[in-house]
Amino acid sequence: MRAQILRLLTISAVALMITSCFKERSSIAVLPAYNNEQPIELTFSIPSNAASRAMSETDENEIGIINVLAFFKSGSDYRFGYYAKEKSRNIGSIALPTPGRQLKLTVEARGYALEQCFVVLANASDELAQALSSLPVGQTLENVMAKIVSTKGAGEWIDENGNFAPIPMYAKTNSYLITADMDIGKIPHSYPLIRMLARVDIRLKEGIDNFELEEAMLYNHKTAGFVSYEFSDFKLDIGGTLVTPDGTNEATEKGSRVTKAAVPPDSYNSNYDGDPIVPGTVTYLADNGEFISTIYAFESPAYTEEDRLTGTAIIIGGKYNGSDDITYYRINLKLDDDTSDNASSHILRNHLYNVVIKSVSSPGYETEEDAYMGGSEIEIYVGLQDWDNCEDIGIKEIDLIW
Repeated sequence: MRAQILRLLTISAVALMITSCFKERSSIAVLPAYNNEQPIELTFSIPSNAASRAMSETDENEIGIINVLAFFKSGSDYRFGYYAKEKSRNIGSIALPTPGRQLKLTVEARGYALEQCFVVLANASDELAQALSSLPVGQTLENVMAKIVSTKGAGEWIDENGNFAPIPMYAKTNSYLITADMDIGKIPHSYPLIRMLARVDIRLKEGIDNFELEEAMLYNHKTAGFVSYEFSDFKLDIGGTLVTPDGTNEATEKGSRVTKAAVPPDSYNSNYDGDPIVPGTVTYLADNGEFISTIYAFESPAYTEEDRLTGTAIIIGGKYNGSDDITYYRINLKLDDDTSDNASSHILRNHLYNVVIKSVSSPGYETEEDAYMGGSEIEIYVGLQDWDNCEDIGIKEIDLIW
């Protein structure tokens, strides 16, 4: 009798497992029915800034191929439904609430009886094709975005010949029940397209006459980055209020932004445990004694003084006090308002890191690697700016003190 009971329990457990797997597989593979397709208009704000040198403003903000992915709401998740076909686009200037540009995108949306959100991927068609060999119908938004990774340039966006690809951008709307001729994201609450790269500018303070800035290199930089901001703690600015993922709100003057660095898994990136140290392969040359719109990087996390040999740093080379020899210095991107004990801050997408060298008191190390390996006696502080507003915010200054 006991054996029969155990056998029945085992059969019931197996049946339950099969049923559970079938339900899970069904929830992933089966789409709800929809009645028809509706043309809707999606409005996005486009990055805008005053850039020059290697990348022009037009280069940095180029909008090429656009892919729109629709995700329907399923419980607490959003699951992939279909590609929303682009019917038309219009890029124009706006005056209110702040000057800038906007993209109006008309797409064909399916009229599900469920709410949908829309994801826009600009300049990321290669990454999308590599990630999604087949339509991921029913897969969660998070799982889909985890697969869309860029490895272009191996993390050095502009090569030594000055070649570069358009910068991938990402935006996501709130969820809506689709009706005919909807306009989602009207100004002033349009959804921002966020560039996936950070930018680092380096220059000398006016009046420095004992140092010539010659070259720069990215050390231990990440060689891959997520195209989306889904893993970077993005906060959406709606009319001067940040809407956080947990539903709490806070006032802001900084605009929509990410708040931490997200790095794809080791299968995409080089080894960054400090053994061996990974030098940059591109040596950036100064233009008129500075680096403007030249150095771009994937997101990279903060690190402590103990972990400094695993972290991303900028190595600069220059001639001190009239010497013909170039010596090297390490710059950790530590922000003035970063009160942590870390040696650096996060390197975040769509942020501009301005380094202004205020003074140089001695020659640096003989090689780039020596500078990266060197001690922490050089204190570097940089100013963080939202890329879109870089012309409006003051630039911080740093010292190179040996």
